[in-house]
Amino acid sequence: MRHQEDLAIHDSTDTLIIIDSGCDQSIINKKSFSILSKSGTYYHVNGALADRMTTSEPLQVVNGATKVTTKNGEKYILVINQALLDTSEQQLEALLQPHQCRAHGVCVDDCATRHKHIDGSNGGQCIQVANYNLPLYYDGYKCYFITSKPSPEDLTQFPHIELTSPLQYEPDQRVYTRRRKTHDVIPIGEWRARLGYPTEAVVKNTLQCTTRLVDTVEAETSEYMRDHYKSRLLCLRPHRLNDICFSDTFFSSIKSVRGYTMFQMFSLRDCGHDVPYLMRKESQASNCFRDFVRQIGAPRVIVNDNAKTMTGNNWLSVCRDFCIEDHNSEAYHQNQNLAERRGGIYKLAIIKLFHNTPISVPISFWCYALEFIALVRGCLARKSLNWKPSEEILFGETVDISVFRFPWFSPVWYYDPGQSFPHDKMKKGFFLNISPTVGDAFSYVILPENEFQKHIRYPRYNPVTLIRSVVRIRKVEDSWENVADDYASTFILTNVRGDQVDADTTIDADDILVSTQDEESDSISEYPADETDVDNDGYLVNPLPTQLPTPSESATDDIVLEEAPSPPDQASVDNIVLDPTTPHPVHVATTTTPSSSRKIPMVSQTQDSDDDNSITSNVNDNGDNPNMEALFPQYRDFDDMEDIVSHRWVDGVLELEVQYKTGDTDFLMYDLVLDGNPLAVARYIQTSSLGKDKSTAKYGRWARVFLPDVQKTIRRMFAISPTTPHPVPDTPTKPIPSRRSPVKGSTKPPNKKKKKGRNGRVPRTKYGIVIPTSYAHAVQLDRDNNNRLWQDAVEKEISALIHHGCFRFEKPGYKLPDEYQYAPLHLVFEVKQDLRRKMRLVILGNKVDSCGLSTRATVVKGISVRLLSIIAHRDNLKELCGDIGNAFIQAKTNEKIYTRCGSAFGSREGCIAIIVRALYGLTTSAERWRTLFADFLRSLQFVPTKYDCDVWMRLRDSKDGYEYICTHVDDFKIVASDPDFWMLKIKKEFLVKTSGPPDYYLGNDYRFEDNESLWTVGSKTYAAEAIRKVEEKVGTLKKCKTPLPVDDCHPELDDSPLLGENDHRFFQALVGMDMWLVVLGRFDLTFAMCSLSRFGACPREGHLRLAKRMFSYLKQFPDRRILVDSNNMDFNNLKEEHNVQELHSDFLLDYPWAKEEMDPNFPQSFGRSLQTTILCDANHAHDKKTRRSVTGILGYVGCTIVLWRAVRQSAIATSTYSSEFMALRTATEEAIALRYMLRCLGVPIPSDGSAPTRLFGDNLSVIQNATNPECDLKKKHVALSFHFVREAIAAGVTCPFWLQGSLNQSDILTKQIPATDFLNHCDTMFWQPKHRS
Repeated sequence: MRHQEDLAIHDSTDTLIIIDSGCDQSIINKKSFSILSKSGTYYHVNGALADRMTTSEPLQVVNGATKVTTKNGEKYILVINQALLDTSEQQLEALLQPHQCRAHGVCVDDCATRHKHIDGSNGGQCIQVANYNLPLYYDGYKCYFITSKPSPEDLTQFPHIELTSPLQYEPDQRVYTRRRKTHDVIPIGEWRARLGYPTEAVVKNTLQCTTRLVDTVEAETSEYMRDHYKSRLLCLRPHRLNDICFSDTFFSSIKSVRGYTMFQMFSLRDCGHDVPYLMRKESQASNCFRDFVRQIGAPRVIVNDNAKTMTGNNWLSVCRDFCIEDHNSEAYHQNQNLAERRGGIYKLAIIKLFHNTPISVPISFWCYALEFIALVRGCLARKSLNWKPSEEILFGETVDISVFRFPWFSPVWYYDPGQSFPHDKMKKGFFLNISPTVGDAFSYVILPENEFQKHIRYPRYNPVTLIRSVVRIRKVEDSWENVADDYASTFILTNVRGDQVDADTTIDADDILVSTQDEESDSISEYPADETDVDNDGYLVNPLPTQLPTPSESATDDIVLEEAPSPPDQASVDNIVLDPTTPHPVHVATTTTPSSSRKIPMVSQTQDSDDDNSITSNVNDNGDNPNMEALFPQYRDFDDMEDIVSHRWVDGVLELEVQYKTGDTDFLMYDLVLDGNPLAVARYIQTSSLGKDKSTAKYGRWARVFLPDVQKTIRRMFAISPTTPHPVPDTPTKPIPSRRSPVKGSTKPPNKKKKKGRNGRVPRTKYGIVIPTSYAHAVQLDRDNNNRLWQDAVEKEISALIHHGCFRFEKPGYKLPDEYQYAPLHLVFEVKQDLRRKMRLVILGNKVDSCGLSTRATVVKGISVRLLSIIAHRDNLKELCGDIGNAFIQAKTNEKIYTRCGSAFGSREGCIAIIVRALYGLTTSAERWRTLFADFLRSLQFVPTKYDCDVWMRLRDSKDGYEYICTHVDDFKIVASDPDFWMLKIKKEFLVKTSGPPDYYLGNDYRFEDNESLWTVGSKTYAAEAIRKVEEKVGTLKKCKTPLPVDDCHPELDDSPLLGENDHRFFQALVGMDMWLVVLGRFDLTFAMCSLSRFGACPREGHLRLAKRMFSYLKQFPDRRILVDSNNMDFNNLKEEHNVQELHSDFLLDYPWAKEEMDPNFPQSFGRSLQTTILCDANHAHDKKTRRSVTGILGYVGCTIVLWRAVRQSAIATSTYSSEFMALRTATEEAIALRYMLRCLGVPIPSDGSAPTRLFGDNLSVIQNATNPECDLKKKHVALSFHFVREAIAAGVTCPFWLQGSLNQSDILTKQIPATDFLNHCDTMFWQPKHRS
């Protein structure tokens, strides 16, 4: 190293760390770094650096350390986490990303001292972290360190400085990156199925010229798929296309399931892109043309074939608006229209889809097949386009095909968030298409299986489809027969003049799409193709027979078409023709031969679409459907119908919800129910409102005429004298009950519904006060009560939000960039316990797509809060708690969201409000607030601990200890010698609502006992509230002395009836409250919670009784408190009484290498060491069904209980010895974790074996086997536990003691012991007046 003034000149053989803000992530080399850990995550590297890489292999993310010697001769170990590892031996340089360091709280000043900052001051040319100042070298081009690879001795000798965080480095709002993850290889055969079965050559070239940015969108590790919410995509502005567009209209003789009878095709000549638009009327062609211009672009020329709709005023107005030349093809020269010629290619592609579907798909689903093929064709590579997709030529962007996850109409599972227990949220369905306008890119059109079954049963029924983004593939059931091949074989496409449209194999490749001269012939399809079997677009031609099988062929193939019933004067229909222009269906009459072979029902499509009183179905000679009973065993006749309960409109078709006598309900078409039970339909229409549309008036007119006619007919049929007994008609004597109108003659008054609020929701009442459901409702309530309480609460909340700058207001109609998403606001009203009105303005974050944004926001652990209280008692520190008001809105959001102001904003009503702050309701608000507060604490020189990132510590100025701050969202706790100093710092930066000594913090009650001069922690406030809520539900609770019955309580053997829905939810609420009480410190309820929480999914009446009993016990002892005392526990009196026996061991021969591991990065320790104690016990084979044992763990630090656990053992123990040894292993694991936590907090815990954690167990044989070196392993299935426990003893981590069973406090965590012993243990563990535990 040579120096020239302030410049440093390094040798070419030096290994360097260069400060480089241009790289995305730090990169280290193998020559000067020791690798501490590897993540297993790999990235490819792009950009300028990639050219200098000696290998093209992906780089792994690792944590590494290197040795640095400064100008002053000081040596340090620099730790760089989350860096990419270059394994090349020739690589001498490493790159340090300064922003990655700054995200970890490290100050990087890479401005040379000879240069100036923007404020005029000289550059620092250094890195500052904690109390270290590391100067950088500068050679006129870059700032850098000179490094060397550290030896193992260096790693333990020199201080470690951590420059980057060990957490995954993924900066927010990353737009461009030179890293890209590797992708799993998907078989080419799977891609063929997803892309509509093109040839193998087309698939290979498509994969080469497209991207797959997303590997998977499934929750692979979750048992149930998760839900998430999507944002709506914005439409693109029209732009000019330097291309010629051809258009033609195609009519269908088959009305699709969505009511479409035709489609308009737009084909671009140069880029080869096709866009079909489905239509119900021919007059919609001009609207489709306008949509094409708006969504795709305005072509230079539009060519059509002189059809009336394409020469009318509406069509020409689109051409004039966008300056498009209108051309026409020559009469009777259909080949001049490119769109017509491409119709044959679409026909072949649709045939192949129907042929390859795993189940039978009716031909009426051709509309979905058309849309899917159009989407796929735009992504396929074509030879005439230089093996590029048409979308890439059209839009100039690389096509991403990772959205094609399923073959068309493949069976899938989809997530239904509307389902609740006991119904499964994963439903069966079929994939139809990728949703282009709803949700994100991975939203799919799904056909539920029950809707598909309804359509097969009633072909005129229009199935309801769903848009879902949480979808995964499922296997095909064997019950579905694949008969779609024969449907597809009759699929014929004709042009405007009625001529059949087919793929023209003589079309020049330059005119259409792709030449097939160089196509590979070794297609992996099960229908191989030669040169004449491949069209110009890479699709297989004629994969199915073009003619139906002859009778002889049918006998051979065992497939016969069943003849469908024909209307009068019409031939039987077997060939279904898709006619592009003819308004009336075109049918080809054929003759079929009956056979006993498998029959394929064909639906006649000659029925007039305007006839609403007839239903077309698949029937045999007897008028029955032969497949109905086999396919739908749940099918019921209308004799089982009890009532009509509701209705809905689906694409303009009325459907009625029918309730059967069994209680089941099902939506059926209006015509079907009308034919089955017209009287019930008429009564329902008379008592219900179908809507105010003119089209619904005909139903009311029919009902008003039909019901009197029925009554008149009955009177005429039974017009008998009064003295004559009345015969009973064939109708029920008791009117069918309806939930909409009471039964005539009934003495019971009709149920009066609660008056609904202005927005349709029923208002609730709390403390006798009606809570409004909207702002208008709040104003009305204030008027009725002659006050302004609710309006004042609204104005207070709105003014606070405006004061904090939560919104940036713009005028109505202000146009925002496309990346902004809309989310509505919502008012949440509440009444506080002091009858104070409260309103919270939240934003519906579930309507916003937060993909790519961090939502992780952690909170402090409960054991951390207890450990800080113990350290405060040891060091005589003071504690202060605080609550920050309006915490979230003090942080800025990184989401781009806007909303519209409602009437609550006063004069700003109707304005556009851009969200600036992290409003309540956004999924990222908690993360933004935590990041803001964490940055503030870092500015005060606080650093997070290694085991809990929400416990922050700072070395006191006196260098004799630490000061701590723990955070839980907006609640915090300060443990320091002068906490008021830090509280003042926080108050200067944030709005602190409440502050003072701990009184009520995170659900716990804090109380200072003057007699003991110690703090006690309890949960009386929450316990009293829980008891009150339970007694509101079940009445007064009778007190009891134990949480569970003493006499052999085994909830798993309960065979009482299952709970109903309401009691089920009540049981879950009871268990949930019990769990929270256990977390707050009521460990006397731990075993009861462990026993009952297993039955949350399917509880019984006996389980509910036990859950109520827990609260009866809680009512008896509502205020159990834990004493906070850091002094050591005294067991000398127990030793004198021979209740405790210490067993010494010497494992130098068996475990000579045993040594407690110490992290060199532990903070410096101060103060007195704290004693740690663990008590453990096991209840062998407690579960009478599974025979699993229960482990109980109780942990002390000093005299304070800090942890408790009761858990079933993961493996079945064959003996008491095995279960006790597994419990001892669990206790050893907890001891190691507890010692690690204390060391992270700066508490001295010696590692030389002088202060081991004391383990107490009541099984003498297990303790002896663990401590005696001469004992051998007798049971191989506990070998891991055996050696783990003994090695910890040999290392001095733990020291085992035998404790008499009657004194083992952990007994209450494994079984329900008698009341006297149970209460004695509780009195020993919980604080009692004038008594120390």
